[in-house]
Amino acid sequence: MIVERIEALARAEAAITRLVLETGDRHPAAWTVYERAGFTAAARCSTIPIPKWSVFYERRSSPSSAPLA
Repeated sequence: MIVERIEALARAEAAITRLVLETGDRHPAAWTVYERAGFTAAARCSTIPIPKWSVFYERRSSPSSAPLA
């Protein structure tokens, strides 16, 4: 339900074309949730300091394509 809510918020912003989620390297259950929702592993994506144990997942959409979900 959390991922669905995040996606709904992203859909409300038409300009969002890349949705990135972060979790830790010791949270395989989160990885499974993200992968089942269509996210794939992604490179680090922030300009702020990020803990070395952070893991990122992303899903892309173009403004003119179907919604993220």
